[in-house]
Amino acid sequence: MSAEQRRAQLVGVAAELFSAGGVEGTAVSDIVAAAGVSQGTFYWHFDSKA
Repeated sequence: MSAEQRRAQLVGVAAELFSAGGVEGTAVSDIVAAAGVSQGTFYWHFDSKA
């Protein structure tokens, strides 16, 4: 998966989780678990969930 595709995947997963539980109710650990990636991968693409 390319970096652009991975970033898009993470954005999509985060959007779904934010919709279901709100931004404050969604942890980075929730996003990475749902996406099947490590926290390191998440932080490679983003500085934070904000």
